[in-house]
Amino acid sequence: MDRYVPYFAQMRRTPRHASIAAARAGALAWLAAAAAVTAAPPTYRVETLGTDLQGFAMNELGDVVGRQVSTQNVGRAFLARRGGGIELLPTPAEWQSSDAYEGSDTGIVVGAVSPTKSATRASSSVPC
Repeated sequence: MDRYVPYFAQMRRTPRHASIAAARAGALAWLAAAAAVTAAPPTYRVETLGTDLQGFAMNELGDVVGRQVSTQNVGRAFLARRGGGIELLPTPAEWQSSDAYEGSDTGIVVGAVSPTKSATRASSSVPC
């Protein structure tokens, strides 16, 4: 009676199989070496923008957008340009507060305005 030999065991190893195995071994060795190298943690320098400001986002130019909170706990959207001052963004008369959540490199700011402390509407501020 013939002994059963699985099909995959009957396959002959070719140079292609050897090159795949060598590539896998090389990749595993590279991954092991890369994992062994540990980078030093980054260091940071804190730059304060102003009093009662909460920054929510920074664009590629380093401009920061967020909210200035008043003593009455009412928010006002702001844009702080890198190297410049703080610009409070206009809040229409019918709205009580505003927030800025994202700012593009071209100066468009997206956020929200609120007629009260609980209801909000999406908004955008576009440079004129």
